[in-house]
Amino acid sequence: MNGGFWDGINHWQLWVNPAASASSVVQNGEYVVNITNGGNETANVQLVQLNLLIEKSSTYDISYDAYADGSRQIISYMAMRSSPYTTYGGYEPVTLSTTKQNYIYSFTMNHATDSDARIAFDLGNSDTDVTFDNMYLTKRRPSNMLFNGEFTHGTPGWYLYVTSPAAASCSVQDGELVASITNGGSNSWDVELNQRSVLLENGSTYQVSFEAYAESPREIIPNTSMASDPWTIYGGYHTVTLSTTKQTYTYFFTMNHATDPDARITFNLGTSTADVYLDNIMLTKGSTSIEDITEFNQNPESFKLSQNYPNPFNAGTEIRFQLAARSFVTLSIFNLQGQLVRTLVDEEQAAGSYSVYWDGRDHVGDIVPSAAYIYRLKTNSSVFSKKMILIK
Repeated sequence: MNGGFWDGINHWQLWVNPAASASSVVQNGEYVVNITNGGNETANVQLVQLNLLIEKSSTYDISYDAYADGSRQIISYMAMRSSPYTTYGGYEPVTLSTTKQNYIYSFTMNHATDSDARIAFDLGNSDTDVTFDNMYLTKRRPSNMLFNGEFTHGTPGWYLYVTSPAAASCSVQDGELVASITNGGSNSWDVELNQRSVLLENGSTYQVSFEAYAESPREIIPNTSMASDPWTIYGGYHTVTLSTTKQTYTYFFTMNHATDPDARITFNLGTSTADVYLDNIMLTKGSTSIEDITEFNQNPESFKLSQNYPNPFNAGTEIRFQLAARSFVTLSIFNLQGQLVRTLVDEEQAAGSYSVYWDGRDHVGDIVPSAAYIYRLKTNSSVFSKKMILIK
């Protein structure tokens, strides 16, 4: 939380042993630790953040930018807040230079879930000042359950079924699957693209996401179902209207039927002769959302706002967005009454992809109640909004 220090020093603490002397300040959007006496131990000066939820068996990435007034070492790690101060990940010395660099390390939580873990940066045993920026803790997303969803191997794993009088074929061009349709038939299922042998477990929740566009506006129907008679639909029909611009679509469903080790994911492409382009098809387990279909708005190939993950969430959530060009960016959280809850980003940023963590607290640091919230990304040229749910 507050990893870009747009909220000053809030949520960060500088722990200084009596044997050392140090202070901190935010200058030009960076967190500067001024050390006049680093003591004799690396732990004599620590920059920490508390109350972090680290879940058993989950994998995390810790990323930060840092530099120093001269060459020196620091140590970063994730650990238990109190005795016995078990280290969960990290604890590898990093040598800083006078040039800002990005550092990243990953770890898997092999201990019991800890809802009050801490991230720490040991800065003692040196009198050299250290400067930080863009400090993020990211929980890795589940892996894709589908084979060849990016079509890097051509069409293997995917099958196009065409029912007469429909006529269609598929190929991979420029890394995208192209369904070329000369006759769409009279039913949506007359042209079907699908993948079988998908394990769907009773009681589990799944997320389906994909990128798609068409040569002219048209509808398609993605769904998950039984692969044989009676062809039971597991995830409902989700009619999507494609445009000529590539967009990302997402829907969620819970498997309320018996576990099926041979389910299929299907895209119904019939009733239209407009060719369809698909890419980055993903099926992941464990996500939920209050929205069945989420679409990117306005120029999605340039500026994108992703659905937060996880959603719903009970401690913190990650929000990702992409900028095609340098822009002044404001990322804010609102309640459903339109009242501002928290501003996470309010600064100019260069083109690129960004990840921001919201800890479920408002602008004064109080934990907000369970409810639906709106997060809004505003750039120089676009405004995007999405919904998320906080459940305590």
